[in-house]
Amino acid sequence: MINHDKLKVIEIAYLKYLPDYWSGESFKWKAIQHFQKHWDIEAEDFAHFMDKQMLRNANLYQIFAYVKNADKTNSGNVSGLLLYAKTREETEPFLSAVMGGNKIDVRSLDLNRPFSAIAAVLDAIAYACFGRTVRRIA
Repeated sequence: MINHDKLKVIEIAYLKYLPDYWSGESFKWKAIQHFQKHWDIEAEDFAHFMDKQMLRNANLYQIFAYVKNADKTNSGNVSGLLLYAKTREETEPFLSAVMGGNKIDVRSLDLNRPFSAIAAVLDAIAYACFGRTVRRIA
């Protein structure tokens, strides 16, 4: 028989310990949650669904590789942003995670808007991802 009181104590200790120990690995939990939430084996075109998911994974791996290559000292000071054009899909890509010590973000951008609105969204993404706005060249 399981002692639920002891199990609760272990759970609380684990949840306290997890952020410090696995801070660079949280993206894996987020990926699993995303997969569980969006997996659709009953999709009309399951092959297309899988191709789309695999392409995104390949793109994520590529931006991760670029960031790790640029961060030669493993300082964690190099971040990456993968930006997709918004589509008609129900869910759009969104991720903010620390992978291997570097921050990686994935966002989507609606290009069917006036340029001033696109620029404002890009500024907001830059601020959200990097903590600052990027200086624009006029």
